[in-house]
This record gives sequence, C-alpha cells and structure tokens, in this order.
Amino acid sequence: WAGRLKSMGCPPEKIAVSRMGVDMTRFTHRPVKAPGMPLEMISVARLTEKKGLHVAIEAWRQLKAQGVAFRYRILG
Repeated sequence: WAGRLKSMGCPPEKIAVSRMGVDMTRFTHRPVKAPGMPLEMISVARLTEKKGLHVAIEAWRQLKAQGVAFRYRILG
C-alpha cells in the first residue's frame, strides 16, 4: 500500500504502514466442526459487487463441499 500511495504523489514521510497485529505462527489450523443444526446466515445489502456478497457465496460453497449443512439468505 505504501508504494501505491507514493505513486499517487503522497509524501513518503506522511505514510505509515501498520501490519496485522496477530502473530499467525502462534496459531494452528483446526478443522471446522459442524454444529448439530444447520448454520444460518442472512446478508442484508444492496446487490452490488462492492458489498462483497461473492466472498460470502464462495465461503458457503466451500462449506457445502465439506458437507456442512447451512441456510443462507440474501436480502437486497
């Protein structure tokens, strides 16, 4: 991001980069355990790409491939 800001003319002394504050090496991946009842989620948003619904749909596609039962509603 710093390079992008510099290319747009922002003075380098005005740029500060804050990295993610979580040390990811301290955590391990654990498989998701499906609950006894189907997961439910509702997204309420305008149906535009900017709202990122495609990200949620991809996440639900991956959960379905893992056999997780769910119900997802999109209101917009």
